[in-house]
Amino acid sequence: LQGRGWEVLPSTGNFVLGRPPTSALDVAAWLQGGGLIVRSYPGHPRLNDWLRIAVRSPEEDNRLLTRLDAM
Repeated sequence: LQGRGWEVLPSTGNFVLGRPPTSALDVAAWLQGGGLIVRSYPGHPRLNDWLRIAVRSPEEDNRLLTRLDAM
């Protein structure tokens, strides 16, 4: 994600919190349109621009990155 212009916070869990270079709400809608589930926080004062993305299998992660690259 960082190589695609995202800001990503350090994580030790099974998810990452990332801020995309464009509207988080638009990115979430695009990913969800491709069958990927991410959590957005519209209206939240501190997380409005961020997305929570679960870390899954390498195949699922590649599917996420492929969908982002097609945006």
